[in-house]
Amino acid sequence: ANVTHEIKSPVHRIQVLIKVMSKEFGQISEIREYLENIEESSNRVLNSLTAILEFSRLDSQLAKDQFSSVKVCESIIELVDQFQAEGRAKNVKVNFHPCANVTPVNGDKFLLQESWKILIGNAIRFTDEGSVDIHVSEMDDKVVVKIKDSGRGMSDEFLAKIFEPFSQESDGFNRSHEGLGLGLSIAKRYIEGHDGNISLISKRMKGTEVLVELPGIN
Repeated sequence: ANVTHEIKSPVHRIQVLIKVMSKEFGQISEIREYLENIEESSNRVLNSLTAILEFSRLDSQLAKDQFSSVKVCESIIELVDQFQAEGRAKNVKVNFHPCANVTPVNGDKFLLQESWKILIGNAIRFTDEGSVDIHVSEMDDKVVVKIKDSGRGMSDEFLAKIFEPFSQESDGFNRSHEGLGLGLSIAKRYIEGHDGNISLISKRMKGTEVLVELPGIN
């Protein structure tokens, strides 16, 4: 936490300077492009630091004695506008299909929402065109969340290690997407910390389907 704070502080100062310079010189296209690149890079640094911090304190966050009743549909609905805005920016349609009267689960609403942000965010991120569909249903006393996208999918080789920390299908300077490869590891730990299960089916260029199952409150 101390290390990430020491790095975040100067990055935040850089971002403030970017805003000031954008107001003064934003009308000059070449300078505006440089400023946008700096802002994008600084945001990437902050996101990476946040992921590392989250991963390092996973176990300490799962305080089951403080779990309470959580309505999964509502926890996702609160984030739908954010997901749809992200989708519109990429011309990807995000559809939410809730199921009425779904049994609540026993859990931490914040951590579950962090899981949805990772899983649905990934679906949008790796879909260049088409749609992302989110279904919530109930089956055999379990609440089931299915996230299906029409994105690029992944190879069988990478699928076998998809939940390993720091795993990315493309790496090095030529990788197609930025990031540390921690998101799915974090989501998996959160879901399993709720006594749930997460699985993933994917085919190259044929999209990906993520299935999350959480035990309902009896």
